Amino acid sequence: MFFYLAALAAFAPSAPAKVQAAAPAAVVPAETAMAAANEAWKLGNYAKAVALARPLAEAGNGEALHLLAEAHEFGVGAAADPAEAARLYRRSADAGHVPALASLGLLYEMGKGVGKDLDKANALYREGTAKGDVTARYYLANNHFLGTGMPRNLEEGVRLARPIAEGGHSSAMHLMGVAYDNGEGIARDPDQALSWFRRCADLGEGQCLRSMGIMYENGRGVPVDLATALSWYKKAAAKEVEAAYVDVGMAHHFGYGTKVDHQEAMRWYRKAADQGLPAGYAGMAELHRWGLGTAKDPAEAFRLYEKAAAGDHLPVVAAMAAMLQDGEGIAADPKRAFALWRRSAEAGDPVGMLGLGDAYRLGAGVPKDWAKALDWMSRAADSGSSNAMVQIGYSYETGEGPPQDLVQALQWYSRAADRDDPNGITNLALLYRGGKGVAVDEAEAFRLFERASALDDARGRMFLGLAYVNGAGVAKDEKRGFALVRKVADTGEAEAIGALGLLYEAGAGIRKD
Repeated sequence: MFFYLAALAAFAPSAPAKVQAAAPAAVVPAETAMAAANEAWKLGNYAKAVALARPLAEAGNGEALHLLAEAHEFGVGAAADPAEAARLYRRSADAGHVPALASLGLLYEMGKGVGKDLDKANALYREGTAKGDVTARYYLANNHFLGTGMPRNLEEGVRLARPIAEGGHSSAMHLMGVAYDNGEGIARDPDQALSWFRRCADLGEGQCLRSMGIMYENGRGVPVDLATALSWYKKAAAKEVEAAYVDVGMAHHFGYGTKVDHQEAMRWYRKAADQGLPAGYAGMAELHRWGLGTAKDPAEAFRLYEKAAAGDHLPVVAAMAAMLQDGEGIAADPKRAFALWRRSAEAGDPVGMLGLGDAYRLGAGVPKDWAKALDWMSRAADSGSSNAMVQIGYSYETGEGPPQDLVQALQWYSRAADRDDPNGITNLALLYRGGKGVAVDEAEAFRLFERASALDDARGRMFLGLAYVNGAGVAKDEKRGFALVRKVADTGEAEAIGALGLLYEAGAGIRKD
């Protein structure tokens, strides 16, 4: 019996062992996962950010959808795919993630991944603005300032920008600075402009750093200080503000706030050109054209001017016209030159206006027509071109174009002299010296020669020297006069070299030789 019971016990099912159940996997809250994805994105670990966001996006999380859209838009952490970015931004917006409206609007504004549609872009910006998104409000304000997809409405741009600027939006601060600087949508106020630019520059906003440079360069709201301007431009360049590359290049090119260094200018211009900036090509062209910091190469200069012109950089059009007219670096082509002069002039460039007028005066690429010549040169003069004033005066003085009229010549040279144009001052002095269109006045002529010389005009300095030699309008001082003429002759000025020879021949201020 015992055995039986034992046998039964042996085969009877035992009570199941107590099984320790595995702990359920910790469920990471979506907010925590999204925060981790955002942190990875902020640190530049885009692949990790995308991996963390993707499950959330598949579950319809609007913020995660927005992150994936950015990854596809910029090709970081995911394949570059603007169309997919647009699709994901749309899903993100539909899921209630308001910032996606501005992101999607920007794609429509640029025509990136979707057909370009400015109306759609601005509608999305308005929707985002109505829902309190500051980025959408900034884009909408900017488009009101620029007239992008709508008529320009500067007052509305200011109305939209001011609250978010006051709230710390650095780009909106820049808009407010520009509005005050230009008097757009609000009364012009350089002090207010400077204040806004300084506030956003303190936040590291690149465009504001550059605008601070512009204010110091031009003396708006602060005294002119080219060295300080350059320091701001360099800060902007360090933030990869591409236009600042040109600013720094120009400072080294012309010695604005630093010593002239054409090789350094070339480096900065090339940096700008590498980003496709037309002004970068233009700067490089200038250096090649005149052989500054590099071998003189007019052909390369013309090629670079063409690249700049293709980017609608207006000032180079006149330079190309001049090179074509003179056969500099390219075969002379007066007709093509005339077409470029006209393009430049009609676009409002005073240099182009003068060139077009001179083409009509000389009959270069077009039949001579003094009336049209005077019209275009006068437009250039009215736009502030002292060169045009001198050219019109010269035309009247010599009778090359119009009948000779010395009174008109005097008036035009006087206008140029009022703008401190050295050629205008020297030519005006010669009229006073010779009694052309005015009574002879050697003292006035001498005063004007002194003024031109102080402006570093070679001809003015040469005639100043001759005035001393001859005692014309000043006490005679042959040695001083000879020294001035020789100084100009040493630069290779042909007229001064000839005058120096005559002084040696006469023994004026030097031993006769």
